[in-house]
Amino acid sequence: MKLFDLHCDTLSQMLQTSQDLAENNLHVSLKRASRYDTYTQIFAVWSNQQMSDDENYTRFFEIINYAASELKRTPDFIPYLAVEGGKLLNGDLLRLDVLHKTGVRFLTLVWSDTCCIGGAHNTDNGLSSFGRDVVKRCFDLNIIPDLSHASDRSFYEAYEIALLNDKPVIASHSNSRTVCHHRRNLTDDMFRLIVDIGGITGISLCRPHLTKSENCGIDSVVAHIEHYMSLGGEKTICLGCDLDGIDKPPYEINGIEDLYKIGTELQRLNYPNDLIENLFSANAEDFMKKNNIIPELNI
Repeated sequence: MKLFDLHCDTLSQMLQTSQDLAENNLHVSLKRASRYDTYTQIFAVWSNQQMSDDENYTRFFEIINYAASELKRTPDFIPYLAVEGGKLLNGDLLRLDVLHKTGVRFLTLVWSDTCCIGGAHNTDNGLSSFGRDVVKRCFDLNIIPDLSHASDRSFYEAYEIALLNDKPVIASHSNSRTVCHHRRNLTDDMFRLIVDIGGITGISLCRPHLTKSENCGIDSVVAHIEHYMSLGGEKTICLGCDLDGIDKPPYEINGIEDLYKIGTELQRLNYPNDLIENLFSANAEDFMKKNNIIPELNI
């Protein structure tokens, strides 16, 4: 089984806990991922709401420099790089160019509340004028805007800009609002729009976004997969597990090494192997090839 995961927060946790990527006590390590035939990961660097915009910008380079020193030990593993939460731009569009030169290929526009880019899921605010410029500049640089965490208004406004530019957007770690009513999740209409524009959507393992029940297991994950499948998502859904960005994954999943159990459950439900392969790797791989997204770190 191949694995391509759209979102984890491991790099930040590595620096915070002074651990390495090869082996650690986090959700994600290369040792844990070794059970898969190939492993590809989009690593996100999170903008901490407790820090100022400029502090987050400085912190980004601290995290990336730490990660780069670790990755030198594993030269065959080159991750994709993302920023989660655009507040670190602090109204300076040139910072986006710098992030691109560093290797950032995905930008989750907002995370919580309202920042210089616009409103997150816990607000009713849309994109700011600067936020609109950011989305347009992302397309110039071939950075993919990630609409996870966006308010409904921000989602639709960013989508309209994407449509005008004939470019895709993604939701790297967003579940179905129909299955679990949470403002962080996507409505059916939002998911269909991502399908229509050629984007991809990752299934998150965040328990409050999977179910209102305390009994959150693999069946809760499968419920979101099945619903997205029913909306025509066979070529759109991926895994975007949010590991090391959540406190506890669902029962039966201790870390990245256990994700195969989702595939096992889908097999038990008579899902064909090609659909499971799409979910675990092929949809994400196809998206990267189609949009010429190449992983690189320039530190």
